[in-house]
Amino acid sequence: MRKLAGYIALCLIWGTTWMAIKVGLKDLTPFFSLGIRFLLSAALTAAYLLLREKKITFEKTEVKLMLSITFFNYVIPYSLVYWGQQFINSNLTAVLYATMPLNIALLSPFFLLKERLTRYDYAGMLIGFTGTVIIFAESLFAEQGFHLRGILAVFMASVLSAVIAIILKNYKKEFHPLKINFLPMLLTGIIVTATSFLVEDVKANRWSPQAVWSVLYLTVFGTVIAFGIYFWMIQKIRLLLLSSITYVIPVIAIIMGWIFLKERLTPYQIVGALLVLIGVFIATRRPDGQLHT
Repeated sequence: MRKLAGYIALCLIWGTTWMAIKVGLKDLTPFFSLGIRFLLSAALTAAYLLLREKKITFEKTEVKLMLSITFFNYVIPYSLVYWGQQFINSNLTAVLYATMPLNIALLSPFFLLKERLTRYDYAGMLIGFTGTVIIFAESLFAEQGFHLRGILAVFMASVLSAVIAIILKNYKKEFHPLKINFLPMLLTGIIVTATSFLVEDVKANRWSPQAVWSVLYLTVFGTVIAFGIYFWMIQKIRLLLLSSITYVIPVIAIIMGWIFLKERLTPYQIVGALLVLIGVFIATRRPDGQLHT
């Protein structure tokens, strides 16, 4: 039940973060918004660890893993997403990120991932991705048009997220979900905020109520809580099943975009969403019909 609750929570949280990012980018520059988000996330994580354990410690052997998380899970992918989402709609961003399970399947042989894919995995991936393609077909030429660099930026973020997910799954020792995240969050906040002051017009940033809401929501729910759950679950369930969250995220994202951002909700998106849910259902089946986690 805890695994199921974690899966649902991640779908709901990350399904709404695309909308929150889009709202924040109306008044804040991409790197500045991202940097502040991670600095605040690091502060909240530090406060929690200090209250609970009185000190923050980590193994020296984990430093290499932390640096990998810093750059491959946070700095580069999130910079690409924030930059790319200036040019493409939030639902298209989520759909592009949904290629992560396919990227994991393609990259697994190169990283020697020990998990073996079943026919249910392949069927679920095929159906789920078909659903995202149907959604994608309507989103590709949305109001802001076809922006190749924006699309490629978000797709590369998905590839890098697949790489770090495989690295984490192959990591031989168990790690604390928040301890392993504190230093990467702090480093990411420092690096991205410094980059913002170098390449962006930070004076143009305006702390409107919407911008404040966006940063706070992304900090508390989209980063600290969500990644705490994600890093816990990556040690508990099959990686391909966990990555299938990225198929569900577009379903949540297009609904949120339709309700709050007045983005279109078309019959194609509805059909695609149904196929995504069917694909995830099939991917969780074992040959005996039982749930496979």
